[in-house]
Amino acid sequence: MKNLIISIIILLALALGIKVLTFSEDPNDAIKNNYSLNYKKEYKIFSPPLPTHLNFCGEPVPLDTFYVSEQLDREILVNTYWHSNTLLLFKRANRWLPVIEPILKEYGIPDD
Repeated sequence: MKNLIISIIILLALALGIKVLTFSEDPNDAIKNNYSLNYKKEYKIFSPPLPTHLNFCGEPVPLDTFYVSEQLDREILVNTYWHSNTLLLFKRANRWLPVIEPILKEYGIPDD
């Protein structure tokens, strides 16, 4: 009988301890929530709007096709926010454009 009472007291103490630890509120949660709200409010990186009509080499670009608009959106985002890649493309253009320009001119392809 004595062992049963001790077992019940231990179980009640464990249950009370679990309840206190489980339902206690971390004071850092309020700080984390406030930080999250401020982060969402102050976030400044957005996707630039896609044009409604676009021509490339005199041909209309089919922006109503989903994969074309997705690929265009990706390229605009990459070239807008990935500055290192943009600088690398400028460097490569300066390296290869003098080689390619005479070939394009020879075949009558416009500079754009």
